[in-house]
Amino acid sequence: MEKQLEVSSGITLAQWLDYWYESYAKRTVRRATAISYEGYIKRHIIPKIGSYRLSELNTTIFQDFFNAELDGGKLSGGRLSVKTVTNMERMLHQSVEKAVEIDIVCKNFVKYTVLPPLIAPDMRVFTEKEREMLLAQIARGTERYSFAVYIGLTLGLRVGEISGLQWSDINFGQKFIRIRRTVERLHIAGDSTGNKTEICIGPPKSRASVRDIPLTEEYCGRFIDYMNYVKRRDKDIIGAEEFLFRSTMGNVAEPRALQACFNRIVKKSGIDKANFHALRHTFATRAIEKGVDIKALSVILGHTSVSFTLTRYGHVLDNHKRDTMEKLLQD
Repeated sequence: MEKQLEVSSGITLAQWLDYWYESYAKRTVRRATAISYEGYIKRHIIPKIGSYRLSELNTTIFQDFFNAELDGGKLSGGRLSVKTVTNMERMLHQSVEKAVEIDIVCKNFVKYTVLPPLIAPDMRVFTEKEREMLLAQIARGTERYSFAVYIGLTLGLRVGEISGLQWSDINFGQKFIRIRRTVERLHIAGDSTGNKTEICIGPPKSRASVRDIPLTEEYCGRFIDYMNYVKRRDKDIIGAEEFLFRSTMGNVAEPRALQACFNRIVKKSGIDKANFHALRHTFATRAIEKGVDIKALSVILGHTSVSFTLTRYGHVLDNHKRDTMEKLLQD
């Protein structure tokens, strides 16, 4: 029988992180988050500061560690992004905070460290003309996953959510679509190289992401048209639990396959390169410009809070408010 770890301030940070990961984090976070935690712990934190005892830790040790990671923390050499180091800092903060809560250490020194501010990347939003060019190219139907791109542009779903759609998620009678799962390609937990990956099907990224989105009669008709197309293409009967988008081998179409399809459609449309997520940004932006209630939009997008939606698309709201006031002041 394996000897149980005696948890005290005398154990090393490495021992504590292993215990915290197995006893707390691994059981409460999404698999993707757990795998990223495991990578931070095993490939970054333990090799560099894991030998310190909990009783020896202080702000300087953590600050020096974060600075070193920012300056040259990549395993292949080079700087780690501020976002990656910030994620690492948040994980360490949670871990040490738990040690404080159960009276192993008296202070969480991670909270006193300072990192560069996170700068949000530029948001790519298609212009109305680009949107029309995309829709025209999608309508030509030359790509296997064209309809997936259409869903991203017109419903604002995340690419993993689109990959995870099954026919049972489309309620034609009550006219809505259920978002209940997401598809991701994740690193295999426990792989020492950190290079092996596998397709994982699981719940969406948050509770708020589990949602029902109303559809119109016309939009339901588009799903029926796509269903008939798949039946003709695959010469097969579609089961309720089958995925809407399948590879030529019959497996679920993973997000990178949808991204590759999207890239080809963008190129054929003659517009600038973009990520699949630009479809979601475009959907949200156009909704706000049309005066859609921000709370309703937040729920449709599956955001964790209205405040997040406001922060994410605040610049669009500012422009919308200005246009509104200009119209009001004309009276």
